[in-house]
Amino acid sequence: MHQLSSRFQPGSPLLRSAHIQTLFASSGYRSRRVQKLARRFLANTRREVIFCKDNVRLEAWVTRQPGSVSANPPLVIIIHGWLGSADSSYVIDAGQQLYTEGFSIARLNLRDHGETHHLNTQVFHSARIHEALDACLHLMQGSADQKCTLLGFSLGGNFALRISALLGTHSKLNGTIAVCPLVEPEIAMHAIDTGWFAYQWYFLKKWRSSMLKKQRIYTQYDYREALRLNSVSALTELFVKQSTPYENTAHYFQAYSIAGDLLDGLGTPSHIIAAKDDPIIPHTSFFQIACLGQRNSAIQIHMQTHGGHCGFIEDFACNSWLNTALLELLNDQNKRATQDTNQLHS
Repeated sequence: MHQLSSRFQPGSPLLRSAHIQTLFASSGYRSRRVQKLARRFLANTRREVIFCKDNVRLEAWVTRQPGSVSANPPLVIIIHGWLGSADSSYVIDAGQQLYTEGFSIARLNLRDHGETHHLNTQVFHSARIHEALDACLHLMQGSADQKCTLLGFSLGGNFALRISALLGTHSKLNGTIAVCPLVEPEIAMHAIDTGWFAYQWYFLKKWRSSMLKKQRIYTQYDYREALRLNSVSALTELFVKQSTPYENTAHYFQAYSIAGDLLDGLGTPSHIIAAKDDPIIPHTSFFQIACLGQRNSAIQIHMQTHGGHCGFIEDFACNSWLNTALLELLNDQNKRATQDTNQLHS
């Protein structure tokens, strides 16, 4: 497995703060800078509605390389975090940087994320893995003969790893990269509720906004009770009862936790980039995955001292060390895939 050639080093003492790193990751300031840099990338993007099993529809924003750049450019499928979207600044930043380096990009919106609440009557929950799997398979099949890499952030990293485990050694899958993936949902939920107040406020605001969007489109939903709750844990408990098939939050969390043996199915290189100072995903959550990595060589954790939650911002111009790390890992995966193909045909 590939070891990263550099570690994340913030360019300013202020950027050693986990809170500043986490806030910068999704800030409006960063978003404005990213949108400016990504104009060509976004101009070449088309919207695609993907029809999955059980009449589920998901949305992806696909930016493929022109034929003159590469006959079969590799595809990176990016999955955003909880209550983020394909338009989140960290998603667009990674997408436009990798597009510049010759990759085709598909930014997938999970159900009820972005402006997709109208596409499906039933609401999103984090155990809906098979529709995301269907969408990724559709995107992979449209990438000619090239293999694809799954790239996920936070909850999207959790989805990417679970999809990769379900795919195993699928011929089209090159590997997976998960940035600060959600490992143990209950621990992350309590970290949000008991940590710095800004995180609880942020997630409650975003979740309430999503509920109101769904309620306006589908009048059978009544979220008045939910909107009065003031903690993520209380809202999750009510949500599980009203909107999922699970008996309680424990069963719901178990359905999408990756702390157990679920990742035993990983059959292609799977890299996890995380930070010891992450205020949302405690680094202790990765201990079990590290133990799993001792018996499954497909898993490698790149733990950084700083970075916050999906931050890794190098300077106040919002340049990201993460883009350098992602490119290095992707190039290594593609090199290995080419070597394997050449050996197969020799």
